[in-house]
Amino acid sequence: MLELDQYEALGGLVFLRRVLKNLLAPEAILEAVEEAGLLGRGGAAFPAHIKMRAVARGEPPRYLVVNADESEPGNFKACPSSSSRTSWKTRPPPLPT
Repeated sequence: MLELDQYEALGGLVFLRRVLKNLLAPEAILEAVEEAGLLGRGGAAFPAHIKMRAVARGEPPRYLVVNADESEPGNFKACPSSSSRTSWKTRPPPLPT
């Protein structure tokens, strides 16, 4: 397994950095996600670009919905501790505007 600095030395994170600096058009990002074949993690392996394109076509206001519970008994995958769960419910992470 590579350390993060090793991954970056091999060219990793270049695309992400370009996205975060707004150096790519939204359609270019969607095309890259489609070309990469990225799939959802919900069990159905739904193509991520289809969901992303649906959001991109939508009219404002737009909302981000996070599924932090896969409904398995006693499971809270994204935030395993009860204090983390409370934080997600009362103080979700801020989103860039």
